[in-house]
Amino acid sequence: MKRFLAVLIFLLGALLLLASCTVQAEVSPELFVSRFAKNYPSYSPETENMFYENGKSVLFVTDSDKTRFALEMTSDERGRVQKISLACADSDKTDAFSAFVRDVISVYAADEDAEAVLKKTVNGESFAYHETLRYYYSFSDTEAGLFFAVENKKLSPEKEVVPTLKPNDIITKPAE
Repeated sequence: MKRFLAVLIFLLGALLLLASCTVQAEVSPELFVSRFAKNYPSYSPETENMFYENGKSVLFVTDSDKTRFALEMTSDERGRVQKISLACADSDKTDAFSAFVRDVISVYAADEDAEAVLKKTVNGESFAYHETLRYYYSFSDTEAGLFFAVENKKLSPEKEVVPTLKPNDIITKPAE
């Protein structure tokens, strides 16, 4: 009987451990920001100025070098973050923006290889679109700044998803 109880406790513990390691696709904006701040203390999310309207949550995040990023989270009707859009008005901050994108991906899409996503998107091109099994990614580098979006396919409507940024929407930099 003791052996049976020990095996049962072990199996329940293993099940609990496995369940805690699964990817959590359903996260609220507040929980995402909390996890991001906990995992990356070098960033300062301005949560006191977080703005909510029509399923969108917007706040600014500053890195240790004082580069300021805009973070917008679009939630579905149940309050789950469906899409995260990032922006940086300074297009010369590609390295800082890439690091921010990588860190956001590692929290929101923990099952993805953030470095591989960066190589496919933030790769020196003015526009890039990438799709994986679970997420859509888009990137744009324009004279207005740097933009990146990640969208959870599971939480996307059943209709065909259209990329947020389209090549025709890109404002190209003037020729020198």
